[in-house]
Amino acid sequence: MTSDQQTHITTNRSVTIKANDKTTVLGTRTLMAGRIQQLAEGDISTGTCANLLEKIGGIRKSVTTIKQQLIAPQCWVGSADLNVLQCLMGTLDVLQQLASQTAEHVHPSNGSPPSNSADIAATGAAAGKVKARYNPAIE
Repeated sequence: MTSDQQTHITTNRSVTIKANDKTTVLGTRTLMAGRIQQLAEGDISTGTCANLLEKIGGIRKSVTTIKQQLIAPQCWVGSADLNVLQCLMGTLDVLQQLASQTAEHVHPSNGSPPSNSADIAATGAAAGKVKARYNPAIE
């Protein structure tokens, strides 16, 4: 069939294809549906040569029985302005600073607090600041 335009109006439609099905759209394909349910016995693969943007009005839940992978040169997880993965970097910075201060501290005499106890306490407070920054983005 060759045509410049087709219009079909129906209440219910069922199609059984006993082999492969291929649709080639050289322009824009628009699908408007009240609900979409896709089922496959095998893999599902989606590819694009540009960006892929999903806009979801509610919650997106992805469940797998074995493993889930997010693979990219850079990753962003969180809200529009807060990447919770930066928490890892902040934690490492605080840990490095605390380890350095602990390694450098000295006791003036036995039983006395270390001479840099104020620095160690300040580093502990920095960990609290890191937690306060990322806590709103973590459920």
